[in-house]
Amino acid sequence: MSRWFSYPNILWLAPIPIATAFLFLITDRALHQLKANPSQREWLPFTATVAIFWLSFFGIAYSLFPYLIVDRMTVWQAAASTQSLWVIFWGAIVVLPTILAYTLFSYRIFKGKTQPLSYY
Repeated sequence: MSRWFSYPNILWLAPIPIATAFLFLITDRALHQLKANPSQREWLPFTATVAIFWLSFFGIAYSLFPYLIVDRMTVWQAAASTQSLWVIFWGAIVVLPTILAYTLFSYRIFKGKTQPLSYY
């Protein structure tokens, strides 16, 4: 708690809970408006909820850093050996572009071949 409320940190960290509260209000208001008019701004509650999630994640990460297990294990103690991390890195360099290329290829193949959904 002292990390959040000490003088220099509070100036930098105060926007996190303020923005979270603001996003909760936006979500509440948007959901009430969707009841009245369901075809306007359906994306707003989802986007606000995703932003709340990321702000919460950042807050927890800042509060716990450098510990992964509180007062037991730090990030550096939990990390794998350097050689293992290099194998994972080069594996990701090969696999991720392959996945992206296949995804783009499949989207291009099926583009325009579907019909709009109708539920009546």
